[in-house]
Amino acid sequence: MLILFATMTGNAEDAAEMIAKRLKKSGHEPTVANIEKHSPTGLLDRGQPVLFVVSTWGEGEPPDEAIEFWE
Repeated sequence: MLILFATMTGNAEDAAEMIAKRLKKSGHEPTVANIEKHSPTGLLDRGQPVLFVVSTWGEGEPPDEAIEFWE
């Protein structure tokens, strides 16, 4: 499983790492990465589940690093 995070303050990254640790304890091999390193079309070719951990900020705006992915 790929766990992608996007964050302004680090909270979503911390949550993604915590989720990955729990998955590892149950026998899975998750990969945690910043959403900036991936594109929506690139994820289609992976053939595996993707978990998004994204924290909004301000009035519900997406983190800066997620804007390009969203667009």
